[in-house]
Amino acid sequence: MLAEELRASDIGLEFLTGELRGSHDPSGVVFTALAAMSGMEREYIRARTLEGHASARRCGKTTAANA
Repeated sequence: MLAEELRASDIGLEFLTGELRGSHDPSGVVFTALAAMSGMEREYIRARTLEGHASARRCGKTTAANA
């Protein structure tokens, strides 16, 4: 659904340099793969952040939000 909305708005993905240089359709494999990778990266960052908070709590440290 998002790919269709992007295409209807004439929005695409364009790399100016590198091996993937060129324009890519929002419903294409490159766009889909990068979207999936960014989602996985977001979850990885979230998990690591939560682990860091838990580790800090075990050491008796608090964050400004928890103080």
